[in-house]
Amino acid sequence: MQFRQDTGHRDEVLNLRCFYLRLFRKAYLLPAAIIAGAVAGFLLYFCLHVVWAPAREYEASSKLYLNFAIDESGDVYNYYNGYTWNELVTTDEIMIDVMDELMSQGVSELAPGSMTPGSVSGITRKETEESITASIPSDIRLLEIVCKHRDPQLSLKILKAVDLALLNYGDSRKEFTSIELLSEDDSAELIRVTDRTWTAVITGAVLATIALIICGLLLAATNDRLYVPEDFEKRYHLPVLGLITSRGDGDSWSNELRAGLAAALDKSSEAGLIALQALGSLEEGERIVNILNDRKLLPGASSLQAMSLPGEDPDNYRKIGASDGVVLAIGFGDNVASLTEHTLSQLYRHNCPVLGIVITGADMTFLRRYYGMSSEAK
Repeated sequence: MQFRQDTGHRDEVLNLRCFYLRLFRKAYLLPAAIIAGAVAGFLLYFCLHVVWAPAREYEASSKLYLNFAIDESGDVYNYYNGYTWNELVTTDEIMIDVMDELMSQGVSELAPGSMTPGSVSGITRKETEESITASIPSDIRLLEIVCKHRDPQLSLKILKAVDLALLNYGDSRKEFTSIELLSEDDSAELIRVTDRTWTAVITGAVLATIALIICGLLLAATNDRLYVPEDFEKRYHLPVLGLITSRGDGDSWSNELRAGLAAALDKSSEAGLIALQALGSLEEGERIVNILNDRKLLPGASSLQAMSLPGEDPDNYRKIGASDGVVLAIGFGDNVASLTEHTLSQLYRHNCPVLGIVITGADMTFLRRYYGMSSEAK
């Protein structure tokens, strides 16, 4: 009695040569992925930075020189830094003067929490505070004020109001002898967003390429399809009797199949053939048997009878028991690993010898490349 062997096809080692050759045949996917990724990167960048981008802002700046006074111990007041000034300009001591100066320029102070956006006619104190940035670039005596706002005229008015408030602050505080205005912008410039379109395009193309490679590896790792006779033999522990090419080309391949069938059917006068690539259909089996007869590949004293899968028809079990063995026809690159395992289990359970495998629809161009043959060989 024959016992079914576990093919273990889910634990097989990937045939890298076969994988790379199949991958090479789909090389057209690489430029397609690059183009698709580049377009996706461009569209994403365009939507984020143009379509859905926040309103653009305008910026105006000024520089002031701080003349520190001398304290009671004879040292200069020098504890003002960038953080101190940034917090200081939002205090009442300065902001009251800022809002008063804006009022004198025709910009009224809106009520806190007002939903009206700042404009040259009115602005809230909170929005004014958020538009001001104070910093000490290097020398603690040099103070830089930057005002940013969506309205260019308003950013200039705020800058002028802050500068005047700081000059008054310098006159009123003991830490300073004075604060001098060194420079003040007379026009606000649009804050330009760095154009990184090409970076987005290249990034999208690279990510799409990586995704394509990863998907290809994952598909290969989960792919049960077989393409090379030696892989069929490793998986099913059965001899490959030969190939039926997709176009009937190659005399040497026909000679191999003729010799394989002769050896397998040497002591079998009546054998069956089950075609698995069409889910065991009887019509497909008959078509393959006709091809073998038409090409005179069967030994003279032997014959093959097309059969469907054992479970398709109760009479098939009788045919299996009466036959001298069964040849399995498996399609080149067909996804029938689990079906083949199930069929082998049924045949072994009914003590039916499996004589071997015939691979049908083989792509000879692919196999020549795999075996390193010239186009004239086989």
